[in-house]
Amino acid sequence: MRIDRYDFDSQLTQAQVDAIFNSMLVNLSEFSEYASLNGRMYGVKTQNDQKDITIDAYLRNQVILLLWSSQQIVEKQVGFPLTTRYVEETLTYRPSGLLQLKFPIDAINVAESFSAIDGFLPFSISPFIEENIPIEDSGDGYCIAEIDSSLSRNPSQVTFRDDTYRAYSAQHKTGFPRRNFVGNWEIALDKSPAPPCETTLHVQHHEYMVLEILDPADCEGTVVPVYPNSNQIIPMAREPESVGTDVTRYWFNPWVLVDDSFSTEEIDLTQAEFYKLLTQIEFKCVTEIVSAVELIVKETDCDGEANYVTYTADNIDLTKKLDMSLKVIDAEKGIVELWHDDLPYSVGSLKTPVKVVVRYKTSPMASERENWIQLIKEAICYLAAAEAPAGTCKCVIKGSFIEIAQQPYTDIRINPITGETIVNLKFGNTYGHLIFSEKISRVQRRYKSIRI
Repeated sequence: MRIDRYDFDSQLTQAQVDAIFNSMLVNLSEFSEYASLNGRMYGVKTQNDQKDITIDAYLRNQVILLLWSSQQIVEKQVGFPLTTRYVEETLTYRPSGLLQLKFPIDAINVAESFSAIDGFLPFSISPFIEENIPIEDSGDGYCIAEIDSSLSRNPSQVTFRDDTYRAYSAQHKTGFPRRNFVGNWEIALDKSPAPPCETTLHVQHHEYMVLEILDPADCEGTVVPVYPNSNQIIPMAREPESVGTDVTRYWFNPWVLVDDSFSTEEIDLTQAEFYKLLTQIEFKCVTEIVSAVELIVKETDCDGEANYVTYTADNIDLTKKLDMSLKVIDAEKGIVELWHDDLPYSVGSLKTPVKVVVRYKTSPMASERENWIQLIKEAICYLAAAEAPAGTCKCVIKGSFIEIAQQPYTDIRINPITGETIVNLKFGNTYGHLIFSEKISRVQRRYKSIRI
Protein backbone atom coordinates (compact mmCIF):
# COMPACT_ATOMS: atom_id res chain seq x y z
CA MET A 1 0.00 0.00 0.00
CA ARG A 2 1.65 3.16 -1.20
CA ILE A 3 1.36 6.33 0.90
CA ASP A 4 -0.03 9.24 -1.10
CA ARG A 5 1.08 12.83 -0.62
CA TYR A 6 -2.45 13.85 0.39
CA ASP A 7 -2.13 11.62 3.44
CA PHE A 8 0.65 13.93 4.64
CA ASP A 9 0.32 17.38 3.12
CA SER A 10 -0.91 18.23 -0.35
CA GLN A 11 1.75 20.96 -0.49
CA LEU A 12 4.45 18.31 -0.54
CA THR A 13 5.51 16.65 -3.74
CA GLN A 14 5.10 12.91 -4.06
CA ALA A 15 8.90 12.62 -4.13
CA GLN A 16 9.08 14.37 -0.76
CA VAL A 17 6.45 12.04 0.67
CA ASP A 18 8.37 9.04 -0.68
CA ALA A 19 11.50 10.34 1.09
CA ILE A 20 9.56 10.75 4.36
CA PHE A 21 8.15 7.23 4.11
CA ASN A 22 11.60 5.78 3.48
CA SER A 23 13.14 7.66 6.42
CA MET A 24 10.61 6.65 9.08
CA LEU A 25 12.20 4.86 12.03
CA VAL A 26 8.92 3.00 12.62
CA ASN A 27 6.76 2.53 9.55
CA LEU A 28 3.25 1.11 9.55
CA SER A 29 4.52 -2.43 8.97
CA GLU A 30 6.79 -2.29 12.03
CA PHE A 31 4.06 -0.70 14.12
CA SER A 32 1.60 -3.42 13.17
CA GLU A 33 4.14 -6.08 14.10
CA TYR A 34 4.97 -4.44 17.44
CA ALA A 35 1.26 -4.02 18.20
CA SER A 36 0.57 -7.66 17.21
CA LEU A 37 -1.95 -6.40 14.67
CA ASN A 38 -0.08 -7.54 11.56
CA GLY A 39 -2.56 -7.65 8.67
CA ARG A 40 -5.40 -6.12 10.69
CA MET A 41 -3.56 -2.78 10.70
CA TYR A 42 -3.95 -2.80 6.92
CA GLY A 43 -7.54 -4.03 6.94
CA VAL A 44 -6.34 -7.51 5.91
CA LYS A 45 -7.56 -10.71 7.56
CA THR A 46 -5.28 -13.74 7.56
CA GLN A 47 -5.49 -17.23 8.99
CA ASN A 48 -3.38 -16.11 11.98
CA ASP A 49 -5.89 -13.55 13.28
CA GLN A 50 -7.11 -14.49 16.74
CA LYS A 51 -9.17 -11.40 17.64
CA ASP A 52 -12.08 -9.60 16.05
CA ILE A 53 -10.16 -6.35 15.49
CA THR A 54 -10.82 -4.03 12.57
CA ILE A 55 -8.81 -0.96 11.53
CA ASP A 56 -10.23 1.23 8.79
CA ALA A 57 -8.35 3.34 6.25
CA TYR A 58 -8.88 6.57 8.20
CA LEU A 59 -7.25 5.29 11.38
CA ARG A 60 -4.49 3.61 9.38
CA ASN A 61 -3.57 6.88 7.68
CA GLN A 62 -3.72 8.75 10.97
CA VAL A 63 -1.34 6.26 12.58
CA ILE A 64 1.11 6.80 9.71
CA LEU A 65 1.00 10.55 10.31
CA LEU A 66 1.40 10.03 14.06
CA LEU A 67 4.41 7.77 13.60
CA TRP A 68 6.13 10.48 11.57
CA SER A 69 5.15 13.33 13.91
CA SER A 70 6.20 11.23 16.93
CA GLN A 71 9.58 10.69 15.30
CA GLN A 72 9.98 14.43 14.87
CA ILE A 73 9.02 15.02 18.52
CA VAL A 74 11.60 12.50 19.66
CA GLU A 75 14.31 13.93 17.41
CA LYS A 76 13.71 17.35 18.92
CA GLN A 77 13.88 15.98 22.46
CA VAL A 78 16.95 13.77 22.09
CA GLY A 79 18.74 16.11 19.70
CA PHE A 80 19.88 13.70 17.00
CA PRO A 81 18.36 12.09 13.89
CA LEU A 82 16.80 8.68 14.30
CA THR A 83 17.40 7.42 10.77
CA THR A 84 19.98 7.74 8.06
CA ARG A 85 18.53 10.04 5.45
CA TYR A 86 19.31 12.66 2.86
CA VAL A 87 18.23 16.18 3.76
CA GLU A 88 17.77 19.32 1.69
CA GLU A 89 17.72 22.62 3.58
CA THR A 90 17.29 26.17 2.33
CA LEU A 91 18.88 28.76 4.62
CA THR A 92 19.48 32.50 4.51
CA TYR A 93 23.05 33.47 3.60
CA ARG A 94 25.01 35.07 6.42
CA PRO A 95 27.85 37.56 5.88
CA SER A 96 30.07 35.38 8.05
CA GLY A 97 29.52 32.49 5.67
CA LEU A 98 28.56 30.22 8.58
CA LEU A 99 25.39 28.13 8.33
CA GLN A 100 23.85 25.77 10.88
CA LEU A 101 21.99 22.76 9.56
CA LYS A 102 19.19 20.96 11.34
CA PHE A 103 21.04 17.66 11.81
CA PRO A 104 24.58 16.39 12.30
CA ILE A 105 26.49 15.86 9.07
CA ASP A 106 27.62 12.49 7.82
CA ALA A 107 28.44 13.71 4.28
CA ILE A 108 28.00 17.09 2.60
CA ASN A 109 26.91 17.92 -0.97
CA VAL A 110 25.27 14.53 -1.53
CA ALA A 111 21.76 13.36 -2.40
CA GLU A 112 19.96 10.04 -2.80
CA SER A 113 19.07 8.88 -6.29
CA PHE A 114 16.48 6.25 -7.29
CA SER A 115 17.01 5.06 -10.84
CA ALA A 116 15.40 2.45 -13.03
CA ILE A 117 17.50 -0.62 -13.79
CA ASP A 118 18.07 -1.45 -17.44
CA GLY A 119 16.14 -4.52 -18.45
CA PHE A 120 14.26 -4.68 -15.15
CA LEU A 121 10.60 -4.66 -16.01
CA PRO A 122 8.04 -4.91 -13.19
CA PHE A 123 8.16 -8.38 -11.62
CA SER A 124 5.05 -10.49 -11.16
CA ILE A 125 4.52 -11.64 -7.59
CA SER A 126 2.26 -14.51 -6.59
CA PRO A 127 0.13 -14.86 -3.45
CA PHE A 128 1.50 -18.42 -3.26
CA ILE A 129 4.87 -19.18 -1.78
CA GLU A 130 5.03 -22.35 -3.95
CA GLU A 131 2.97 -23.32 -6.96
CA ASN A 132 2.02 -26.63 -8.59
CA ILE A 133 3.56 -28.91 -6.00
CA PRO A 134 2.78 -32.60 -6.63
CA ILE A 135 0.51 -34.54 -4.26
CA GLU A 136 1.28 -38.23 -3.75
CA ASP A 137 -0.82 -41.09 -2.41
CA SER A 138 0.52 -42.55 0.84
CA GLY A 139 -1.26 -45.87 0.25
CA ASP A 140 -2.88 -45.55 3.68
CA GLY A 141 -5.93 -43.47 2.82
CA TYR A 142 -4.41 -40.02 2.72
CA CYS A 143 -2.25 -37.86 0.45
CA ILE A 144 1.22 -36.45 1.12
CA ALA A 145 2.33 -32.96 0.10
CA GLU A 146 5.98 -31.94 0.19
CA ILE A 147 6.86 -28.26 0.76
CA ASP A 148 10.19 -26.46 0.78
CA SER A 149 11.27 -25.99 4.42
CA SER A 150 13.40 -22.96 3.48
CA LEU A 151 10.20 -21.20 2.39
CA SER A 152 7.90 -22.53 5.12
CA ARG A 153 9.79 -23.03 8.35
CA ASN A 154 6.64 -23.91 10.26
CA PRO A 155 4.32 -26.29 8.35
CA SER A 156 1.30 -25.17 10.39
CA GLN A 157 1.55 -21.75 8.70
CA VAL A 158 0.38 -22.87 5.26
CA THR A 159 -2.89 -23.55 3.49
CA PHE A 160 -3.10 -25.61 0.29
CA ARG A 161 -5.28 -24.37 -2.57
CA ASP A 162 -6.17 -25.71 -5.98
CA ASP A 163 -6.62 -23.72 -9.17
CA THR A 164 -10.11 -22.65 -8.08
CA TYR A 165 -8.66 -21.40 -4.75
CA ARG A 166 -10.48 -24.07 -2.78
CA ALA A 167 -8.58 -24.56 0.50
CA TYR A 168 -7.23 -27.82 1.93
CA SER A 169 -5.68 -27.97 5.38
CA ALA A 170 -3.20 -30.40 6.83
CA GLN A 171 -4.64 -33.40 8.65
CA HIS A 172 -3.43 -34.75 11.98
CA LYS A 173 -1.95 -38.08 11.06
CA THR A 174 0.48 -40.01 13.21
CA GLY A 175 4.03 -38.96 12.39
CA PHE A 176 3.00 -35.92 10.34
CA PRO A 177 4.19 -33.38 9.57
CA ARG A 178 7.68 -34.79 9.18
CA ARG A 179 10.94 -34.00 7.45
CA ASN A 180 12.09 -36.17 4.57
CA PHE A 181 15.66 -37.08 3.68
CA VAL A 182 16.35 -33.67 2.03
CA GLY A 183 14.95 -31.73 4.98
CA ASN A 184 11.65 -30.66 3.40
CA TRP A 185 8.31 -30.95 5.14
CA GLU A 186 5.90 -33.77 4.33
CA ILE A 187 2.30 -32.97 5.26
CA ALA A 188 -0.69 -35.29 5.34
CA LEU A 189 -3.88 -34.34 3.48
CA ASP A 190 -7.06 -36.33 3.90
CA LYS A 191 -8.49 -37.68 0.64
CA SER A 192 -12.03 -36.72 1.58
CA PRO A 193 -12.97 -33.99 1.13
CA ALA A 194 -9.70 -33.29 -0.60
CA PRO A 195 -8.38 -33.48 -4.14
CA PRO A 196 -7.27 -36.73 -5.65
CA CYS A 197 -3.65 -37.46 -4.85
CA GLU A 198 -2.66 -37.16 -8.50
CA THR A 199 -3.36 -33.43 -8.59
CA THR A 200 -1.08 -30.46 -7.89
CA LEU A 201 -1.70 -27.70 -5.35
CA HIS A 202 -0.44 -24.22 -4.49
CA VAL A 203 0.92 -23.23 -1.08
CA GLN A 204 -0.44 -20.09 0.57
CA HIS A 205 1.69 -18.95 3.50
CA HIS A 206 -0.18 -17.13 6.26
CA GLU A 207 2.55 -14.51 6.73
CA TYR A 208 4.79 -14.37 3.66
CA MET A 209 5.02 -13.86 -0.06
CA VAL A 210 8.36 -14.27 -1.82
CA LEU A 211 9.99 -13.12 -5.01
CA GLU A 212 13.32 -14.34 -6.38
CA ILE A 213 15.15 -12.18 -8.92
CA LEU A 214 18.45 -12.29 -10.76
CA ASP A 215 20.80 -9.62 -9.37
CA PRO A 216 21.33 -6.80 -11.89
CA ALA A 217 24.86 -6.33 -13.16
CA ASP A 218 24.67 -2.57 -13.70
CA CYS A 219 23.58 -1.34 -10.24
CA GLU A 220 26.51 0.05 -8.26
CA GLY A 221 24.28 0.90 -5.32
CA THR A 222 21.56 -1.01 -3.47
CA VAL A 223 18.70 -2.81 -5.20
CA VAL A 224 15.40 -2.16 -3.40
CA PRO A 225 11.77 -3.16 -4.06
CA VAL A 226 9.43 -0.20 -4.56
CA TYR A 227 5.72 0.28 -5.07
CA PRO A 228 4.77 0.73 -8.73
CA ASN A 229 5.45 4.21 -10.16
CA SER A 230 7.09 5.49 -6.98
CA ASN A 231 10.28 5.58 -4.92
CA GLN A 232 8.60 4.22 -1.80
CA ILE A 233 10.52 1.21 -0.59
CA ILE A 234 8.27 -1.76 0.16
CA PRO A 235 8.76 -2.93 3.78
CA MET A 236 10.33 -6.37 3.79
CA ALA A 237 9.35 -9.07 6.24
CA ARG A 238 12.91 -10.44 6.35
CA GLU A 239 16.29 -9.41 5.10
CA PRO A 240 16.90 -10.39 1.45
CA GLU A 241 18.89 -13.59 1.14
CA SER A 242 21.08 -15.12 -1.53
CA VAL A 243 19.65 -18.41 -2.78
CA GLY A 244 21.93 -19.16 -5.71
CA THR A 245 24.42 -17.68 -8.10
CA ASP A 246 23.43 -14.01 -8.45
CA VAL A 247 19.88 -14.76 -7.26
CA THR A 248 18.28 -12.95 -4.31
CA ARG A 249 15.08 -13.88 -2.50
CA TYR A 250 12.89 -11.08 -1.13
CA TRP A 251 10.34 -11.67 1.64
CA PHE A 252 7.14 -9.66 2.06
CA ASN A 253 4.08 -9.76 4.27
CA PRO A 254 1.01 -9.97 2.02
CA TRP A 255 -0.72 -7.08 3.79
CA VAL A 256 1.94 -4.55 2.70
CA LEU A 257 1.14 -5.45 -0.92
CA VAL A 258 -2.47 -4.28 -0.92
CA ASP A 259 -3.44 -2.68 -4.22
CA ASP A 260 -4.27 1.01 -3.69
CA SER A 261 -7.61 0.47 -5.43
CA PHE A 262 -8.71 -1.70 -2.48
CA SER A 263 -6.94 0.12 0.38
CA THR A 264 -10.26 1.30 1.87
CA GLU A 265 -11.87 -2.15 1.79
CA GLU A 266 -11.71 -5.13 4.09
CA ILE A 267 -9.52 -7.81 2.52
CA ASP A 268 -10.01 -11.42 3.55
CA LEU A 269 -7.13 -13.66 2.52
CA THR A 270 -8.76 -16.62 4.27
CA GLN A 271 -11.35 -16.37 1.49
CA ALA A 272 -8.64 -16.03 -1.19
CA GLU A 273 -9.28 -12.38 -2.06
CA PHE A 274 -5.91 -12.30 -3.78
CA TYR A 275 -7.17 -10.01 -6.52
CA LYS A 276 -6.93 -7.16 -3.97
CA LEU A 277 -3.17 -7.56 -3.75
CA LEU A 278 -0.54 -6.16 -6.11
CA THR A 279 0.34 -8.49 -8.92
CA GLN A 280 3.57 -6.66 -9.81
CA ILE A 281 6.28 -4.74 -7.98
CA GLU A 282 9.31 -2.84 -9.19
CA PHE A 283 12.98 -2.73 -8.23
CA LYS A 284 15.21 0.32 -8.39
CA CYS A 285 18.88 1.07 -7.89
CA VAL A 286 19.59 3.46 -5.01
CA THR A 287 22.86 5.37 -5.15
CA GLU A 288 24.46 8.40 -3.56
CA ILE A 289 25.17 11.22 -6.01
CA VAL A 290 27.00 14.53 -5.81
CA SER A 291 24.69 17.52 -5.35
CA ALA A 292 26.57 20.80 -5.02
CA VAL A 293 25.47 23.87 -3.08
CA GLU A 294 23.14 26.36 -4.78
CA LEU A 295 22.44 30.05 -4.27
CA ILE A 296 19.01 31.54 -4.91
CA VAL A 297 19.24 35.29 -5.55
CA LYS A 298 16.34 37.68 -6.05
CA GLU A 299 17.16 39.94 -9.00
CA THR A 300 15.22 42.78 -10.60
CA ASP A 301 15.17 43.27 -14.37
CA CYS A 302 14.93 46.53 -16.30
CA ASP A 303 11.14 46.55 -15.99
CA GLY A 304 11.33 46.28 -12.22
CA GLU A 305 10.07 42.71 -12.14
CA ALA A 306 11.69 40.41 -9.62
CA ASN A 307 13.10 37.05 -10.63
CA TYR A 308 14.71 34.37 -8.55
CA VAL A 309 17.91 33.08 -10.13
CA THR A 310 19.64 29.91 -8.99
CA TYR A 311 23.42 29.87 -9.20
CA THR A 312 25.68 26.84 -9.05
CA ALA A 313 29.32 26.37 -9.89
CA ASP A 314 28.17 24.95 -13.26
CA ASN A 315 25.80 27.59 -14.57
CA ILE A 316 27.38 30.85 -13.38
CA ASP A 317 28.88 33.27 -15.88
CA LEU A 318 32.60 32.49 -15.73
CA THR A 319 33.42 36.21 -15.79
CA LYS A 320 32.09 36.37 -12.24
CA LYS A 321 34.63 33.74 -11.14
CA LEU A 322 32.22 31.92 -8.84
CA ASP A 323 33.83 29.09 -6.94
CA MET A 324 31.47 27.86 -4.23
CA SER A 325 32.17 25.12 -1.77
CA LEU A 326 31.01 24.09 1.68
CA LYS A 327 33.50 23.38 4.43
CA VAL A 328 32.32 21.36 7.41
CA ILE A 329 33.26 23.22 10.59
CA ASP A 330 31.54 20.98 13.15
CA ALA A 331 29.84 17.84 11.82
CA GLU A 332 28.21 16.94 15.15
CA LYS A 333 26.59 20.38 15.49
CA GLY A 334 25.79 20.68 11.79
CA ILE A 335 27.87 23.82 11.20
CA VAL A 336 29.26 24.52 7.72
CA GLU A 337 30.96 27.50 6.10
CA LEU A 338 30.25 28.69 2.58
CA TRP A 339 33.47 29.41 0.72
CA HIS A 340 33.54 31.50 -2.43
CA ASP A 341 35.88 33.59 -4.59
CA ASP A 342 33.33 36.15 -5.65
CA LEU A 343 29.60 35.69 -5.22
CA PRO A 344 27.46 37.12 -8.06
CA TYR A 345 26.64 40.81 -7.93
CA SER A 346 28.61 41.21 -4.71
CA VAL A 347 26.23 39.18 -2.56
CA GLY A 348 27.63 40.60 0.64
CA SER A 349 26.23 44.04 -0.22
CA LEU A 350 22.83 42.85 -1.44
CA LYS A 351 19.86 44.05 0.57
CA THR A 352 17.76 41.17 -0.69
CA PRO A 353 18.35 37.96 1.31
CA VAL A 354 20.25 35.30 -0.53
CA LYS A 355 19.12 31.71 0.03
CA VAL A 356 21.58 28.85 0.21
CA VAL A 357 20.39 25.34 -0.71
CA VAL A 358 22.41 22.63 1.05
CA ARG A 359 22.03 18.89 0.54
CA TYR A 360 23.64 16.48 2.94
CA LYS A 361 23.42 13.07 4.55
CA THR A 362 22.78 12.55 8.24
CA SER A 363 23.12 9.33 10.20
CA PRO A 364 22.35 8.30 13.80
CA MET A 365 24.55 5.22 13.78
CA ALA A 366 27.15 6.33 16.30
CA SER A 367 27.87 3.34 18.53
CA GLU A 368 26.44 4.88 21.71
CA ARG A 369 23.14 5.58 19.94
CA GLU A 370 22.51 2.12 18.55
CA ASN A 371 21.63 0.93 22.05
CA TRP A 372 18.82 3.47 22.25
CA ILE A 373 17.11 2.78 18.91
CA GLN A 374 14.93 -0.10 20.12
CA LEU A 375 13.95 1.90 23.20
CA ILE A 376 12.97 4.84 20.99
CA LYS A 377 11.01 2.60 18.60
CA GLU A 378 8.90 1.32 21.48
CA ALA A 379 8.33 4.89 22.70
CA ILE A 380 7.16 6.02 19.25
CA CYS A 381 4.75 3.08 18.97
CA TYR A 382 3.17 3.90 22.34
CA LEU A 383 2.84 7.61 21.57
CA ALA A 384 1.25 6.99 18.15
CA ALA A 385 -1.16 4.44 19.63
CA ALA A 386 -2.07 6.74 22.54
CA GLU A 387 -3.02 9.57 20.18
CA ALA A 388 -4.68 7.57 17.39
CA PRO A 389 -8.26 8.89 16.91
CA ALA A 390 -9.92 5.55 17.53
CA GLY A 391 -13.13 7.19 18.66
CA THR A 392 -13.80 8.78 15.27
CA CYS A 393 -13.22 5.74 13.05
CA LYS A 394 -15.32 2.73 12.19
CA CYS A 395 -13.04 0.37 14.06
CA VAL A 396 -13.10 -2.39 16.64
CA ILE A 397 -10.00 -2.11 18.84
CA LYS A 398 -11.11 -3.91 22.00
CA GLY A 399 -8.20 -5.88 23.43
CA SER A 400 -5.70 -4.35 21.02
CA PHE A 401 -2.42 -2.55 21.67
CA ILE A 402 -4.14 0.71 20.71
CA GLU A 403 -6.86 0.26 23.34
CA ILE A 404 -4.28 -0.51 26.02
CA ALA A 405 -2.22 2.55 25.10
CA GLN A 406 -5.31 4.78 25.35
CA GLN A 407 -6.40 3.64 28.80
CA PRO A 408 -5.94 6.36 31.46
CA TYR A 409 -3.38 5.49 34.12
CA THR A 410 -4.60 8.21 36.48
CA ASP A 411 -7.41 10.73 36.87
CA ILE A 412 -6.67 14.40 36.32
CA ARG A 413 -8.65 16.40 38.84
CA ILE A 414 -9.06 20.17 38.90
CA ASN A 415 -9.43 22.16 42.12
CA PRO A 416 -12.85 23.85 41.67
CA ILE A 417 -11.75 26.86 43.74
CA THR A 418 -8.25 27.62 42.43
CA GLY A 419 -8.49 25.85 39.09
CA GLU A 420 -5.17 24.13 39.78
CA THR A 421 -4.43 20.63 38.55
CA ILE A 422 -4.15 18.26 41.50
CA VAL A 423 -2.23 15.60 39.58
CA ASN A 424 0.72 16.93 37.58
CA LEU A 425 1.61 14.66 34.69
CA LYS A 426 4.74 14.71 32.58
CA PHE A 427 3.07 13.94 29.25
CA GLY A 428 -0.65 13.20 28.98
CA ASN A 429 -2.73 10.91 31.14
CA THR A 430 -2.88 7.64 29.17
CA TYR A 431 -0.82 4.53 29.57
CA GLY A 432 0.79 5.14 26.17
CA HIS A 433 1.85 8.65 27.19
CA LEU A 434 3.33 7.31 30.41
CA ILE A 435 5.36 4.62 28.64
CA PHE A 436 6.56 7.14 26.03
CA SER A 437 7.68 9.63 28.69
CA GLU A 438 9.48 7.02 30.77
CA LYS A 439 11.30 5.43 27.85
CA ILE A 440 12.44 8.72 26.30
CA SER A 441 13.67 9.94 29.69
CA ARG A 442 16.24 7.12 29.57
CA VAL A 443 17.76 8.39 26.32
CA GLN A 444 20.60 10.85 26.77
CA ARG A 445 20.46 14.05 24.75
CA ARG A 446 23.55 14.22 22.57
CA TYR A 447 23.29 17.12 20.18
CA LYS A 448 22.76 20.72 21.17
CA SER A 449 22.52 23.62 18.77
CA ILE A 450 24.61 26.72 19.33
CA ARG A 451 24.24 30.29 18.14
CA ILE A 452 26.57 31.15 15.27
